[in-house]
Amino acid sequence: MDETLPLVARRPVDASVESSIVNVFDNFVGLVMLGLPWTFNVGGLWATSVGLVIAGLVALVSFDVLVVTCERSGLMSFDEIAIATLGRSFGEWVEAIRACYCFGNAVSASVLVCDSLLGDGTGLLPALFGWGDEKLGTRLAVVGAFHAVATLPLALSRTLEGLKHAATVALVAVFYATGVIVATAIIRGPASDAFDQSEPLSSRFEDAFRVLPLLNYFFMLHYNIPRYYHELRDRTPRRMLLVTAVSGTAVVLLYLLVGITGALTFGNSVNSNVLLNLNATNKFAISARIATLIIAATTFAKLIHPMRDAVAKLAFRAPLGADALPFFPHYAFVTTLLVATLVVVAALVVDIGFTTILSYNSCIFGTFIAFILPVLLRVAVDLSIGPDQAPIDGRGYVLAPHDKIYARDAQSRQGTSFDDEAVAGPKAALSPPFRRVSLAAVVKALDSTGTIRKPLRFALLFLPAWGVMASLAYVALQ
Repeated sequence: MDETLPLVARRPVDASVESSIVNVFDNFVGLVMLGLPWTFNVGGLWATSVGLVIAGLVALVSFDVLVVTCERSGLMSFDEIAIATLGRSFGEWVEAIRACYCFGNAVSASVLVCDSLLGDGTGLLPALFGWGDEKLGTRLAVVGAFHAVATLPLALSRTLEGLKHAATVALVAVFYATGVIVATAIIRGPASDAFDQSEPLSSRFEDAFRVLPLLNYFFMLHYNIPRYYHELRDRTPRRMLLVTAVSGTAVVLLYLLVGITGALTFGNSVNSNVLLNLNATNKFAISARIATLIIAATTFAKLIHPMRDAVAKLAFRAPLGADALPFFPHYAFVTTLLVATLVVVAALVVDIGFTTILSYNSCIFGTFIAFILPVLLRVAVDLSIGPDQAPIDGRGYVLAPHDKIYARDAQSRQGTSFDDEAVAGPKAALSPPFRRVSLAAVVKALDSTGTIRKPLRFALLFLPAWGVMASLAYVALQ
């Protein structure tokens, strides 16, 4: 790192492009790939393949809009940008919605863990030891023990970069589980009812729309994108675009491989968790379920980060989020409480099924976080600091809140005191000249051809339209 930079620019987190790609790829994949064969079987081969590619491209555009917003504002979280431009109340609502979205995802991950460990005829414990039932008390004890041993230590990491080694292990687990699915497809051959074309076209069209929220969900890691960008070494929007484009392309190829081979192999009998279609006592099926638990642990840990930030900001009134909390007792207590709450909720709703939870979570909270909010914040920042304002990245006159606390931490370790003026110049220059704007002004700016350039305006209008269309289609067809 360049030692000539002011202290505020020297963040202790220094993620390389390569490690960021691995982390983002792992965050992309998570447990969702296990539902891909079911998704392809319901939506159809061509419609789902094309929809998957479109959803990936839309997500990349949305990521870029969000990253450029962070760069221009010098702020590295949804709520900080919202508070600076649209007001504190709106920012707190944003943080609460982001936490709810992550909570829903974490519940679905815990439901899948419960299925993998205790499922009737599919669980690891019945298969290996002949023990286990699906009573509430057993669910709580087994899933709670798993999270205490495997998830909680990872969830206590203060940074996403701190999970890079766990992400590498999870990546190996992803490829192993993929190999088991593909090998099974090669051995068994296609099912007789795979991608049945006997249904009328109108019915197949409805099925394709029914899986749209899931296709969008497969790329929804917007809740962590500002954090990944903040931790990236020598961060620029172009470097972050490289990270998301490379990881996103690899993810699309993996999704197509798993989805098509799984749907071809099991046909209409495919389960929403494809591993449940494998013989529970088969050694490869058992090892694939163990790989699933490894993936679940890292997925869960990455979902805890935004939820913990929300609790710190909304309950403890810590404007810098969990970064500002002392490890003992606050940081550790909040993390443990979140994990325990998720275990209880997952044990109560396990019968709903993890794909159903994902679909509704994507419709209700995911659409706002992924497709509406990035657009609102991008336009709000442009209106607040001016569309022609030079990009701001925390290395000029802007001292972003997260940089500020890292600077204080570094000064403390060196036995010196933090002085805003001595480190970053006059206090008046510690933030861009934000001007409060209204939500109505943001919407009006989107409708005005003179405010935003046409290519950008088209992208900003397309993102919310895509998300809302997918959500409404899913709800209407249920």
